[in-house]
Amino acid sequence: MKFIRILLFLCIGTQAVGQNLLGNPGFELYSQCPVYQSQIRFCAQWDSAIGTADFYTCGYYAPSTIGPYGIPASGNGCIGLVASPPYTLNPTYWYGEAISTDLPSTLVPGEKFELKIDAMINPMGGPCPSIDCYSLGFLFVKKSNQISFPVFGCSNANPQIKIGINELQSGNYQTFTRSFIADSCYDRLIIGMFCNGNTSSTACMQIGQMAYIDIDNVSMIKTQNAPTVNEGFAGSNLKICVGDCISFSDTGSSANYKWQWKFEGADNINGSQKTESSICYSTSGTFDVELITTRECRTDTLAKHNYIDVSELPFIEITTDTTPLCTGELKTLFTQSNTPVMWGNGEIGSIRIVNKEGLYIAQSNNQCGTISDSILVEYDKCDCNVYLPNSFSPNDDQTNDFYSIYYDCVIESPSLIIANRWGEIIYKSDNIDCKWDGQYKGAACDEGIYVAALKYKGYSNGLLKQFSTKQTVTLIR
Repeated sequence: MKFIRILLFLCIGTQAVGQNLLGNPGFELYSQCPVYQSQIRFCAQWDSAIGTADFYTCGYYAPSTIGPYGIPASGNGCIGLVASPPYTLNPTYWYGEAISTDLPSTLVPGEKFELKIDAMINPMGGPCPSIDCYSLGFLFVKKSNQISFPVFGCSNANPQIKIGINELQSGNYQTFTRSFIADSCYDRLIIGMFCNGNTSSTACMQIGQMAYIDIDNVSMIKTQNAPTVNEGFAGSNLKICVGDCISFSDTGSSANYKWQWKFEGADNINGSQKTESSICYSTSGTFDVELITTRECRTDTLAKHNYIDVSELPFIEITTDTTPLCTGELKTLFTQSNTPVMWGNGEIGSIRIVNKEGLYIAQSNNQCGTISDSILVEYDKCDCNVYLPNSFSPNDDQTNDFYSIYYDCVIESPSLIIANRWGEIIYKSDNIDCKWDGQYKGAACDEGIYVAALKYKGYSNGLLKQFSTKQTVTLIR
């Protein structure tokens, strides 16, 4: 019985549903207390992605003539971010700060998350623009991409989650909640101020439109695991013949972009395309097929055992020699084949015994086709040599106990009679191979002289003729 063995491996970590994936979400942990602004490097598990964000904790808040910056929503820690179009020295520059953290495990495409953040516009930073000149954004990236941001000016970064600047209130924290479904294998999160379509507009590029954003209590909670990926592949034909070529195709539900095939027993054992054509088999047997699919950080392996059944092409050969025999003799025809042999007359078997001239055909067939071989059997009309012995001794000594006729040709219509000296027939047979045991009517015949007379048809110089011969036989006890 064939079976399918399925192996699935994920080369990425996973996190439980309901757990906050972000370390130090309230910015309470630190390596040392900040003593002035732009010291994000002291905030545990967070660093700067754009500019130098301000870190507040240990009771330190930036001094101001109109009040402190960096008021936490709760606890002692928070982050301050500047959003400033234009930069003071050049009215065409944009300047926005952002912080980043490594995710504890790589996200699995399809996982769903709930993002929360407490945010407000600090009233010390200036008035809030009346339009969304920029956004507070969550940007998920892969560290391997090595994304860089200009110190001044807009980048090409487009956060997956955006909170418009005019959604924030001045001096009043609000909790913003957004849903996010991972569409790639992200392992780093950037939170900060990003350009949008209005950033370079005339209305936004006004001196004095700088804003200062305080953020606190950031969380990223997984609400749903990635959907199950149904891995699969199919061959265009599972029962084939030696020399056939077939194709294989990935039928899984994931959008894989890298494939690694292994075709056991095939001429070309490897493949790297979603659909592999012209996979040819020159050897019979049952073979495994394995497919490893990779979609970014996800790797799945599917192996099917004894998936492809490759049958031999039928083979047959009649191995008997073609030497002519004498007419009527038996000839045994032998075959070699990898399937049951069927003869032209319907007989089944690897051996056939014949006694007539003619063309004999043997056939081999299976699901891969039919093949046949033939032999021409010929007979010669051989001259007959018949010998009638002149004595025998039916005394049960296991030597010469029966009277038999010897011949080296095919005899037709034989008739043998044995008579005693008075002409009484005591034995008669039409079977040339029968033997007389020296008895008559169940009793042993006396020692003495008997006469054996044989009539038969046999060949002589290629002609079938009638022959007769006699021989006196001495019966000895």
